[in-house]
Amino acid sequence: MNKNKIGLFFLLSSLVLILIPSSYLSLTGNAIAEIPNSSYSYLQIIGLALFALSILIFTSGQSLDAIIVPTGPSVEEGKERADRAGKEYKEHGAKVLIISGNKSNEEDKKQRYAMYQELRKYGIQPRQIKIEGQSKNTIENVVNSLKKIKELGGREIGIASNPSHLDRFEYIVKRGKAEGIIDKEMNIHRLETQLETQETFGKSVYGFLANMLNRYKLRHGIKNANQYQTPSLLRKAGKYIFGK
Repeated sequence: MNKNKIGLFFLLSSLVLILIPSSYLSLTGNAIAEIPNSSYSYLQIIGLALFALSILIFTSGQSLDAIIVPTGPSVEEGKERADRAGKEYKEHGAKVLIISGNKSNEEDKKQRYAMYQELRKYGIQPRQIKIEGQSKNTIENVVNSLKKIKELGGREIGIASNPSHLDRFEYIVKRGKAEGIIDKEMNIHRLETQLETQETFGKSVYGFLANMLNRYKLRHGIKNANQYQTPSLLRKAGKYIFGK
């Protein structure tokens, strides 16, 4: 069950116990009416305990079903994303980690190996690391990875990447849910490799242009998005910026 639903259940239960009027107790019979006033205090104490428990659940770290680690414009960027995913795994746990990228691309092969090695540093077992090798762009990263996670029964999903890239992921997920391509019960959690304020100017500009292009591709829906190719100049700019 989603931890937010559990937290909400405890929160509502606590409010009922704390706010229930003492006069209501007398309506349940003479036996209850004869209980000293302190018995209502016990209900309040239980309510306060449940309230504290609900706050603890809401503020505790989310245990994820899966973490998506998309390949990036460079090996170093991929390792940085894998490192963020590994830290999240070590702190909160996850059942499976998916490295998503183009299996036929030689550069992606090198990057996937580097990302795999980075994840293994955190004690993640080989059986927990899955490869999604059909994706050639961010849209396919999202759709193919989430399809694989749904088959494994996952709903709480983290995505490790830089802030502007995660903006693209979130927009694609939103469109996918609206089009019925992505399960509406899936929840996405941002695992940022750096704070948005720390993202370099070059990455921010590249991210802005990529997000605009992403929205342009999606204007006729996800299924028709792949007929529009990313300009080679923008791809080269991305490799240069992230390589630096």
